[in-house]
Order: sequence, then C-alpha cells, then structure tokens
Amino acid sequence: MSKKWTRRSALALIGSGAGLLTWGTGGFTDVTADRQVNINTTADDNGDPTDNPLLGITTHDGQVVFETETRKLVTLTNNIGPKLDTVKANVQNKAQLDFDVEIDSVPNSLDDESGTVTATVTGSGSNCIKETGQIELKISALSTSTDSAPEITATRSISLSCVNCLNFEQPETVTPPGFIPDTGSQFGLRDEFDPKSTLSYGWESEQTDTTRERGEGTEEDTLAHFTTNDRIPTAYDASADPDWGIDLPNGWYDVTMHCRDPSYSDQEYSFDVDGGAEIVQLRDRAFDYENKDRSEQAETYSFPVEVEDSQLRITPPDGTYNPKISWLRFESREEGPDTPKVDISAKGVSNKRGDSSGRGDSSGRVDSGNQDYYFDIRNNNDTPIDLTAIRVGFARTNDDGTYKEPDLFGRADGTYEIEISVGGNLSFFNGRSWNADYRD
Repeated sequence: MSKKWTRRSALALIGSGAGLLTWGTGGFTDVTADRQVNINTTADDNGDPTDNPLLGITTHDGQVVFETETRKLVTLTNNIGPKLDTVKANVQNKAQLDFDVEIDSVPNSLDDESGTVTATVTGSGSNCIKETGQIELKISALSTSTDSAPEITATRSISLSCVNCLNFEQPETVTPPGFIPDTGSQFGLRDEFDPKSTLSYGWESEQTDTTRERGEGTEEDTLAHFTTNDRIPTAYDASADPDWGIDLPNGWYDVTMHCRDPSYSDQEYSFDVDGGAEIVQLRDRAFDYENKDRSEQAETYSFPVEVEDSQLRITPPDGTYNPKISWLRFESREEGPDTPKVDISAKGVSNKRGDSSGRGDSSGRVDSGNQDYYFDIRNNNDTPIDLTAIRVGFARTNDDGTYKEPDLFGRADGTYEIEISVGGNLSFFNGRSWNADYRD
C-alpha cells in the first residue's frame, strides 16, 4: 500500500482525510511511503517545539549579504527519529535572480539533530545598488530505515538582498542605499548592517574619531583618515598609523576605490593594495607634495587584484600625505585579467623638470616640474589589441617623502623601483605605436 501526503502553501490533509486545517508555510512538502505512517504536518515555525513536522525547515529571510559572503538559507531538523541518510538542496530559479547563488554546504545526513544549508552570494553588479530577490530552494531528504517515510521533498522561498559597496562614514551617518558601513571600528566581525553577517573588516586600530561627514551624508560627503586623529594632517607612518583590511574568499576581484574630501584638497591618494599575491600600487599623480595640495578633490581607482590568503589590506606608503578614503566596491571575477603581450622601450624625452633649459643641475639631476616620457610599443599578439595607458611607477626615495626621477635616461642617481604597466586606447600601425606618453 502506498500513501502520499502533500502540504501546499495553506492547505494540509491530515491522517486519512478526517480533518482539514489551514496555515501558511511559504512552500510545499511531499512525503512518500510504502506503508501507513503516522505524521504531523504543522507549520514549520509555529513556535511550539513539541508540534513539529517530519522535517522542520526554518528559513532565514531578509538577510543583507555582502559580495562573496556565505550565509545560512535554511535550518533543517529531523523530527522523524530514524536517520535521514541523504539530504540535498538546490536553487530552482538561478536564471531569474539579479545575483548568483551557489549552494556551499548541505548536511550529508541528519540524525535526531539540526543542520543548515548555506550558500555563497556574488554578482551584485557595479552600480552600488542593493539587489533583492526570492530564492526558490528545493530540499529533499531520504531515509532507508524501515521505520520511516523513505523520502521527503519540500520547497521554500527565501528573501535575500546582495550588496558589494562599503562606505566610510561616521557612526551616526545614515548609510547610503546600496552600501554597508565602516565607521572606523577596529578589525572584527561587522554586523551593523545585518545581525546574521559573517563578514569581518575594519582598521588595525580604532579610527572612529577620524571619520568625517562633510555634507548630507551621501557617499560623496563621507570619509575616513588613515592617520590617527592627533596626527591630522601629516604624512602616513605605518609605525604610528593603522591600515585597513577585509576578509574575502581567495580569488580575483575587480575593485573600485573612491577617495574624496569635498572641503579640503590637502590629501594624497596613494595606496598599496595587498591580497597576498601581487601588490597593486596606486600612486597619486595629481598631488603637489611641495605645496601639499592637489588640483582635484577626488580620485577613483579601478583595478583587478588577487586574494591569496583570504584577506585584502589597504596601506598608504610611508610618507603619503594626509591619505583619506571614501568608499570601496568589490566585484568577484572567475579568473584574472589577460596580460597584454607587448615590448616597451624608452623612445625619447621632453625635458621639463628643473631650470628652463631642461638640462638640470651640474650633476644632470632634474628636481621639479613635469616630464613627458615617450615609448616605442611593439604588439606581439597575432591580433590587434587596445592599450589604455603607459604607467611608470616612481619609488619614494627622498627623505621628505617626495618622488624622485627614475634613472630611465641616465640623468639621476640613487636606487629606484620602476614599474611599467600597459593600458589605453593607443593607435597601432603595423604593430607599433609612437605616440604613447606618460606624464606624472
């Protein structure tokens, strides 16, 4: 003899059909058995621990999840008694969601205890907008015991929102929509935006008193200093000032960093971004170190970075003057960026540093002003490629923290770290470009 009980949204059939009750469960449950089974089909979350269904399913609704964060979707409780040998769960509506949900863990089996289904959420987009959706989760549990129904199948709908932007702000700031807050707290679990958060981030030491709100509290008006409050404004010193970090799963990320102070221009936006693999060096070319001023109050960097040790840290180089940060965006990517195959060599130079003659002092050193570098670029790819810029990284070697000219043309002494990277919409003719230049 075979019997089958079905619970759908607000309807249940109990026993042999002698009674009819209604309730809301947000899904349905099927139980299939080859024999008469005594069952209880009360609502999953009715608050009475003695009144349980065969498989208790508690949904974790309304969570706000940060990019690549792993969260509990449902908690399952075996109320049958005999062991459920196999438990499975999968998302039924992935294509309809505005973000990606991948099941991370499901209990292998359930004795007379509870287990959780967790999922990792990614793909919230690049516009700092909170994406919200209903996850349709299908759950099945199988028992081989002769004392229980062999299979239970259920579906549940879980509401969830995903964000990937983080705003640096004061504790009393109303966090802008689409962001989670950093209010200057020391590194640790951050659950201000959601009590079920598993995300850890923050400062090496407390920085709450360095946060600022210049205007109406939008992401363009709030910021945090990297130097301690009693040292503002001054040059960053890693022995006295903290860095900032966030725990992230290993992998590649597209990161956007926005720095802005609408009330001041005495800040330098230079940073090292370290995910445990290659350090991304961001250098502020708009800052005039001599006058402690920059022509624009804002700077935005967008770059890929690889996380290898489950944490990303942001540190200004020692000597960076009065560094500040406004907001960050993280977008996970499946693989690293393609590296252009090019040959780069110095082509020429337009001397604009130092005296008007452009010859520098008696030692040949040129100490101030702007300098253009020209490069010969050869495309070694089989097909045309577009490059967006030529970037030359200068090491900070002077005692006062300024950048010195690298020894590209044999005119400056000292030891320098020189980094050349490729980017930009440069025109190629027969695989070569002669108009590439960089101005610091």
